Formats: sequence, C-alpha cells, structure tokens
Amino acid sequence: MKNLIYFSFIIILAVSCAPAYTPNMVNTPLLSNEGEFQATIGTGTSGIDPQVAYAITDQIGIMANASFANRRDSSNFHKHSFAEAGLGYFLTIAKRGRFEVYGGAGYGTVDAMYRQDIFYGRSHAKLTRVFIQPSIGLSSDVFEGAFTPRIVFLNINNYSNVLHSSSFEPFIEPTFTAKVGWRYVKMMFQVGLSLPLTELRTYSNQPFMFSIGLVGKIPGKKKTTTELTE
Repeated sequence: MKNLIYFSFIIILAVSCAPAYTPNMVNTPLLSNEGEFQATIGTGTSGIDPQVAYAITDQIGIMANASFANRRDSSNFHKHSFAEAGLGYFLTIAKRGRFEVYGGAGYGTVDAMYRQDIFYGRSHAKLTRVFIQPSIGLSSDVFEGAFTPRIVFLNINNYSNVLHSSSFEPFIEPTFTAKVGWRYVKMMFQVGLSLPLTELRTYSNQPFMFSIGLVGKIPGKKKTTTELTE
C-alpha cells in the first residue's frame, strides 16, 4: 500500500503542468436496485473529487460530482473548482453484468497559467461542460470493474479572450475503473486519457487521468422473485 501511494504521488507530480482543463474523476456507480446509494472520495491528477449516486428506481439513477484543486510551484499554477449533475439509465445483465449511461452538465472556474504564442501568463476563466458517459462492467461483493468512454463538450471563457473557446469543444475520455474490497466499502482505482477531438488553440488540457479513492455503498431494495421473472 505504501508503494502504491508513492507511485500515485509520482504520477501526479509528473503530469502537474498547470493545464487549463483538468478532467475530473469519472463517476461509475454501477447501480443495480432502487434505493441504492453510493458515495466516493478520490484524489489524483484532478485534485480532490467527491461523488455520489442514487438509484431512483430499478433503472433510473442520478449522480452529482465535484472537483477541487490548488497546485502551484515555481513555474506552474492551477486552481479549479467544478460541480456537475447527471441523470442516467442502468441495466443489470444476468447476475454480474452491468450497463449504464448518464448524461449531464456542470459549471466551474479555473485559474491557471496559459501560453499565447511565446508568452506566458495567468488567467481566471469560467468553465462549462456537457457530458455523456456509457459504461459496461461487472459487479460482485468483492470486485467491480468498468470501462467508460466518456464524451464531453467543453467551453472555457473569460472577458479578456484569454483561455477562450468560441464553442463547445469535444473530448473523448476513455477510462478503466476497478473497485476492490468488501460489499459495502471498497478501494477505487481509475486510469484514463483525455483526448481533444479538435485542435486546442488557446488553452492546454491534462491528457492523463489517474485517481485512487474510497467507495461506500448502501444497498437498495431487494428485488422480489416476481420482479425478477417479469
């Protein structure tokens, strides 16, 4: 465990180059029953990421995510705060298989170093993002795993036209998530990429995603035999 923590900090330091867009940790709850609740707290390349998800019915879920970071050294600076919410559909496949798709939107602020031609500066900007994220995975009492190719549309804007995107620029962010532990509490590990689908001209992005965290779950209502056979 000690080696894993050291490795995580090395990755965070290696990629902390003060990009304007730092993608948040992907929320992959893999819900299965009405009333199920899941809460996650993670840290990594995106800073500190609290997340929650709740199953309204046996197939409809909601989620809320936040992300906070404040990093600086002699040559780099990045600070952001961000929150988003989403609504989704989930499905149990056989006993262990899971499929889900969520869509939503979020808003935040970013204060970061930027580069314009050969000059460097610092600017405070507003960040608006829309996302859709399908996930396919499996779930058991001791292990959960998911692949999530999240697609986001990002707009970064401020009044001085620095760190400015004239439209919502698309990114694809494929991630792999693993949760290992007990039925109600698990360690979470996530790795992924954030790839712009168009050329970024006025701001940079964090291309590598890595997070570790802790997940807590409260089971929902058990499905009755009648519900399972309908």
